[in-house]
Amino acid sequence: MKKVAIIGAGPAGIAMGVELAKAGVKDVVIFEKSDKDNASVRQFYPAGKDINSVYKSIEVPQTGQLGFTGIISLDQYHIMMDSAINDNSLDIKFNTEVQKITKKDKVFEIETSDGTYEAEYVVLASGVFAKPRKPDYKIPAAVLPNVSYDILNLQKQNITGFDILVVGGGDSASEYVQTLSAMGNNVSLSYRQDKIFRMNQLNIDRLNELLFQKKIAMYLGTNITSVEQDGDKIKVSFEKHDPMFVDKIVYSLGGASPTAFMANCGLEYDDTNVVLRDNGETSIDGLFMIGDLASGRKGGSIMLAFNGARSVMEGLNQKYGFPAPV
Repeated sequence: MKKVAIIGAGPAGIAMGVELAKAGVKDVVIFEKSDKDNASVRQFYPAGKDINSVYKSIEVPQTGQLGFTGIISLDQYHIMMDSAINDNSLDIKFNTEVQKITKKDKVFEIETSDGTYEAEYVVLASGVFAKPRKPDYKIPAAVLPNVSYDILNLQKQNITGFDILVVGGGDSASEYVQTLSAMGNNVSLSYRQDKIFRMNQLNIDRLNELLFQKKIAMYLGTNITSVEQDGDKIKVSFEKHDPMFVDKIVYSLGGASPTAFMANCGLEYDDTNVVLRDNGETSIDGLFMIGDLASGRKGGSIMLAFNGARSVMEGLNQKYGFPAPV
């Protein structure tokens, strides 16, 4: 039996593993359904993305073992995570998807694609990005080949000279616009709100600079109602704006929480979010949640994920007698 099972080898899961290792806790396992750590970061963060400790215009101070101040590159982030894994000898079971978690007496039974495991405590640290949120209107089959939810394939194809619409109002949307514009495409950003409030200031400044240089277009308060193929273009219709005709659409709408999985775990909900008690503990004693899943609709950041691991470590110490966080 494992002392602690961590679900997910992203920022929150790795940080949780490091907190436990530094405190001297043994018999810890991390389950990761992909074949690499930080799978969502690798899949959805474009090359050249900056990782910022500022979240919604507020600096997030480091409280735990992992963290940084200011801006680091994506390469620096992966180097930091590789060191965290190797230096602390984290036990990660890759290609192992957790399907259900059930508490029987005082033991958690964890059903995975690689068999059933047992643990005294569980930390849910899987992200939401594995299932990108899709628009609520239908996307016709004819349009689908030119619709993306990240830009990695577009980067690999090294596309240039296309009319591209990016839909979204967060940091990833801004970074997609910047990257696609730098590749030589005609890029527009559509966001349904009248004001952008989800981006950090650096990404807002970069968008404004591109607007000033007339390299991109930005349409705020534009709620898309439908998309359809129109000749060799995609016709994008809006509630309060003239139609737009583009070659490709990139949606950056955030991630959808794996609600079915969490419901199977028996977690208590408040509206659409999982009810969390002190230090990220769910309604089930000994089952904790950190990272994007814990942030819910508020959204999250890598620094908040790191700090969430320290908070769980403090909870394990105070309530269950684990060693104090280092």
